Amino acid sequence: MLDDTERPLVLVSAGIGITPVAAIFEDLSRRRPRRTVRLFHADRAHDTHALYASLRRQVLAMDDARAQNWYETDAELAPTLYPALPGYMDLADVDVPDDATVFMCGPLPFMRASRATLLSRGIPSERIHYEVFGPDLWAQQPDAA
Repeated sequence: MLDDTERPLVLVSAGIGITPVAAIFEDLSRRRPRRTVRLFHADRAHDTHALYASLRRQVLAMDDARAQNWYETDAELAPTLYPALPGYMDLADVDVPDDATVFMCGPLPFMRASRATLLSRGIPSERIHYEVFGPDLWAQQPDAA
């Protein structure tokens, strides 16, 4: 369960994993519009990025929200608020507030890689939450990368 504080929140998703992330973001844009939120999403292309229009509106409605997208194809052509990056998501050099809580949703290999990067950047495992669409292979080893 995500905290209901003013601590910065980082939302990380890929593909259809945007669905629960979008619900969280919509709720935050209404209830906590001043909360710092970073939304990082990876998809095949801009035209397959589900819920993009509503997410864009929510980013614009919040005081300190920013969205960064990665697209495998045609990233340079994507009409995003901030220039989309090509290829797969890489969280090594993005703006992640030190005291952030993280919520992730997407394919398990994607979340493993994202989680490992966040851990290497000093985000404690207890502040990294996730939702798995499928079997939860971390349930037995929550501190494993």
